[in-house]
Amino acid sequence: MSDFLSKVVVRVGGVITIADAYCSYNRARATTELVSPDDFDAALRLLRTSEVNSDLELFKLPSGIRALQMDISKESGGAKALASLAEERSCLTALDIVQERGIPIQVAMNMLESAERAGFLARDDTTDGVRFFPNRFISMAAHSFTTAQ
Repeated sequence: MSDFLSKVVVRVGGVITIADAYCSYNRARATTELVSPDDFDAALRLLRTSEVNSDLELFKLPSGIRALQMDISKESGGAKALASLAEERSCLTALDIVQERGIPIQVAMNMLESAERAGFLARDDTTDGVRFFPNRFISMAAHSFTTAQ
């Protein structure tokens, strides 16, 4: 199951909700005998153990939705990728990430907020919505520190 779900998570952009993962897994089994939600949940909890060498991590969004993500899309790697994308486009919204990666809006917003907490993005709350920009404050502070020495 871990190998199958790893491929699915990569295909959908690095993050998938548990409900979507459950549906994908049962659909791929091509049988009338579906895996029960409890058995699926028990198997997901095994991802945290050392017995299963999985590239997946189970996490909960602030909204309470549970999801799976690839290790490569965790804080620093994912945050750096979002910062690069924000640099290319000049700013990002959660909808941009949804369209880019095909993931749920709650997951996209969580990724942007994680990148903000890591210092890669800066937020601007306006009447038009929330936009995230490359964090120029940190790069300016680093630049002024190196020139002052």
